[in-house]
Amino acid sequence: MMQRTDRRMWKVILSLGICGLVGYLT
Repeated sequence: MMQRTDRRMWKVILSLGICGLVGYLT
């Protein structure tokens, strides 16, 4: 299921996830 096109999405999701986690913890 993981394709080369999902690489960009994976980076965006990772960034959003980290931002959300930081905002939730802070």
